[in-house]
Amino acid sequence: MTADSETPAPRPLEGREVAITGRMIALDRQQAIRLVEELGGTYAETPGPDTSMLVLGDAGWPLRRDGRLTHHVDKARELAAQGHEVE
Repeated sequence: MTADSETPAPRPLEGREVAITGRMIALDRQQAIRLVEELGGTYAETPGPDTSMLVLGDAGWPLRRDGRLTHHVDKARELAAQGHEVE
């Protein structure tokens, strides 16, 4: 197969802005950001009106030491309450 006839890699996050909160077991933050970009998405440091997805790390759940949700989860909930679609 030549380079001209190769099927392009899928880009399921094309046009989507993705924020990340919490620690991940399988990836560090930079690896996760690279993956988002490879899949066509744009990384956002904090959720905002253009954010369409918030990735929650599964290592220790995204909670503060005092048990409250992280700022990113709070912000995503606030945006959803205002009518923004945040997965």
